[in-house]
Amino acid sequence: MRRTTDVAGHLATLGLLTAEVDLLPPLLPTTGPSVQAFRHREDATPMNASQLRGLLNRWLRGLGLTGDLLEDVVLAAYEAMANVVDHAYAGDPGPLDLHAHAHAGTCTITIADQGRWRTAPPTSGSFRGRGLGMMHELSNEVLMRSNERGTTVRMIWRDAYPA
Repeated sequence: MRRTTDVAGHLATLGLLTAEVDLLPPLLPTTGPSVQAFRHREDATPMNASQLRGLLNRWLRGLGLTGDLLEDVVLAAYEAMANVVDHAYAGDPGPLDLHAHAHAGTCTITIADQGRWRTAPPTSGSFRGRGLGMMHELSNEVLMRSNERGTTVRMIWRDAYPA
């Protein structure tokens, strides 16, 4: 069974962060021979999110992730990136930050933006509103922060790869 933690307290409605959290816990350790890290910043566009998905997939394969777990991590990360593209910025796209961290078998993916949550326009026949729930189901733990400086989503998978 997967454990879900919403640091912000709760979600009032699907896809809407209601409480603010000042800071996500730091990732430790941050350096050393057993720490793997992957960092990218791109404009929050659909094409860039798709390209980041491919880069993340290759990085995770290099760690030894395979099968359903690999697909779960990539899908959850892509859902978080899609939320940045769809909800963080009005007008011109702002930054989408993707940070991946691996240490001692634990894989952590952090997606961040500097925007303000905005509801995407409704689309006929759309399956919108399922991304946050998917992130919670696909990972062991989800931490979220949303405030005037942006939104950060951190997903954690324990025992994800051979340590």
